[in-house]
Amino acid sequence: MQRQIGLIGIGLCAMLGVMMLLMSMSASVQAQFRPSPAPYIPGTPIYTPIAPTSLPNVCYPPLPFKVGDLIYIEPGVNLRNMADLSGALAWNTIYENRDADGNVLDETRAVAVIVQEGPVCSDSYNWWRVVGTGNPGWVAEGRPDMVGGYFLTGPQIAESSAACQSQFPLAVGKPVELVFNVRIRQDPSLSGRTKTVVPFKTPIQIISGPRCIEARVWWYVRASVNNFPYEGWMAEGEPDQQYLLPLDLPSTAAGTACHWPLRLSPGERAYVEYNDTEPKALRAEPGVQAMLLVRLVDGVPFIVEGGPICRDNYNWWKIRVLDSIPVIGWMAEGGPANYWMTALDPNEYAK
Repeated sequence: MQRQIGLIGIGLCAMLGVMMLLMSMSASVQAQFRPSPAPYIPGTPIYTPIAPTSLPNVCYPPLPFKVGDLIYIEPGVNLRNMADLSGALAWNTIYENRDADGNVLDETRAVAVIVQEGPVCSDSYNWWRVVGTGNPGWVAEGRPDMVGGYFLTGPQIAESSAACQSQFPLAVGKPVELVFNVRIRQDPSLSGRTKTVVPFKTPIQIISGPRCIEARVWWYVRASVNNFPYEGWMAEGEPDQQYLLPLDLPSTAAGTACHWPLRLSPGERAYVEYNDTEPKALRAEPGVQAMLLVRLVDGVPFIVEGGPICRDNYNWWKIRVLDSIPVIGWMAEGGPANYWMTALDPNEYAK
């Protein structure tokens, strides 16, 4: 019995020895094919950084324009013969913007154009083909992450356009009077057939509206001319001229005693400027009690988005502050003794 146990022990020891020999041989073979690590040199990065992949022609979502829209290009913007920064210059909104005698216009105003085609993403910009300048061409819309933001604003013919803000609180059923001779048209358009011309000071009854067409506010009105009643569409005014006025104006108590507004236009670049020491409020809505967004210091540039609207005895303009993070809100223009905005660049005449 003892002999059998001894033989079993010897057998187990032999098997264990064979297994250890095989494992040693396997490790030796693997070591022959395993590359030796290179010696570490101080200062060498422990990993190789991968350069970020360049993404050419990656554009932000385009502005909500469509073919046929009336839009505005800021002064100083180039139009090119193709949707590419390497395209040949076709027009410039300052140097090619001339009067009938060929003189460059003194006032640097935004240029109104019609969208003909687009958008096309090229060179990381969305491009639009437009007509209405001296030469048709492609214009980049800008980007929200660049200094100055967007070069284009609009469209102005949309029903919700910011350009179609009534300066005064007109409403259906409210009597108004004319301050000029104004046409009643068959349709709410400058191309609509003229039904009659209503003399100034004639009382007008608003029946329905408003509608925003061709960057103008239109009301369906009723008026009597030579004792004959007419109904049709009448424009409330032009960007710098009001045709219709409520009969209860002006009234300081009602907050409607506004001076005639500054000659600003949608799409125009302007600047905060005041001669006191108080930064000016940018609010969420027109009115001195509206929510305060930010306070703007002297010299801040902005783009006019809409207005004016008469509230709390001030003319209010909807503006887009030109910053890396654009802010849009309403700012009062001030008054004759201390206007708070100007279309002139303060850095230009300060030189």
